[in-house]
Amino acid sequence: MSTTTASLPAYRPASSLRRDAALAAHQVLDDQRAFWRNRTRAFFSFALPLMFLVIFASLNHGDRLEDRGGIPADAFVVPGLLAY
Repeated sequence: MSTTTASLPAYRPASSLRRDAALAAHQVLDDQRAFWRNRTRAFFSFALPLMFLVIFASLNHGDRLEDRGGIPADAFVVPGLLAY
């Protein structure tokens, strides 16, 4: 009785890593294309926070938040807009 065992392919990390990197790059490019084709999404992600920053900076020009250690109001608003 002869039993044959299937041999596993040799482990090649370089080609595996290259293939994974190419797949990740393809996915990122595809996601970027899909994102920028949707103009509404691009507007609400980039233009709206910039408009908020301009509006809040012009309304609070020179104001300081005394209850927050006297930091400028603009410095308080910018991290929140960046997170948005």
